[in-house]
Amino acid sequence: MKYTKRAIAVIFLPLTTLAGPPVPYDNWNTGGGPIDAPCPSGYTCEENVNDQGILQRILIDANGRRHVQLIIYDSNAQGTLAIESFVDATENSAQNGIALKQTLTATDAAGTQLTVNALINTGWALDPTSPALRMEQTLTQNDRGVGFSSTFRYEVDRAPGSEGGNTTGTFLDIRQDLVDSSVLTDNPATGQDLYSFVLRQVGGDRVTQGGTVSLAGGGMGMMGGGGRGGTLSWQAGDTVQAIWVGQLCEGCQQGGMGGMGGMGGSGGTVTFSYQAFDNLSDTAGDITSYSLNNTDPSSWADPPFGTMPTLQ
Repeated sequence: MKYTKRAIAVIFLPLTTLAGPPVPYDNWNTGGGPIDAPCPSGYTCEENVNDQGILQRILIDANGRRHVQLIIYDSNAQGTLAIESFVDATENSAQNGIALKQTLTATDAAGTQLTVNALINTGWALDPTSPALRMEQTLTQNDRGVGFSSTFRYEVDRAPGSEGGNTTGTFLDIRQDLVDSSVLTDNPATGQDLYSFVLRQVGGDRVTQGGTVSLAGGGMGMMGGGGRGGTLSWQAGDTVQAIWVGQLCEGCQQGGMGGMGGMGGSGGTVTFSYQAFDNLSDTAGDITSYSLNNTDPSSWADPPFGTMPTLQ
């Protein structure tokens, strides 16, 4: 299993000295009509638009610096959307960038729930104590008794520099979980039925030191495991990746592939674990390992990959 060595492309504007938006986010409210947002202390406010679900105004501080603030809010039975952004509109200003916060929540008639959060502070709004970009998404649903959840988190660190700035670090965390998927087969589990997938990718200033991680390999053998195995090394600033797949199915029938049954284990309990580590900054291949007698990772490295994942 091999993933591309290219990071997700994110382009930003140059960074300067201010940190975050000119005033804190979320200092507003709405009851379904025009947005109520008191003018911040120390600012003069000039409203351009104030109508149901939308407010655009110019904030002018004591030094004459101007920022366009835009707030958009919409809500119905299915969910809510809230967007707040700030853009530097000072005359003759060369300060590029944006401060933006966006939140989306949605629930459909079947109970599927989606939450999306985005936070961007670039250019003049760069906050060196937090990511320039943070995106988080959570999806949960239940279909015919099968539970599914997916979480996505992506962060990008930026530094002051030339036009466009420079990416200094990245963090990517993807997790997907299935619960009770065997109910769709002829041999549903009699106990826990869990399946999880995790991918984490960390690079740049998020990898603060070098390190190594090792995996056992070889044939199936007595332990019911295999894979290429080996030892993976990295240096500070490299981009490294970890993948783990785990499964537990108590009471699943042995000898068949229905509901992932027959993968391994004894006494009616199916267990499975797969791991892969890769240094995406070098040309060497990844190391892999799998076991039919365990569910959790057999080896882990924190840092840089964070807390070791387990079945939930």
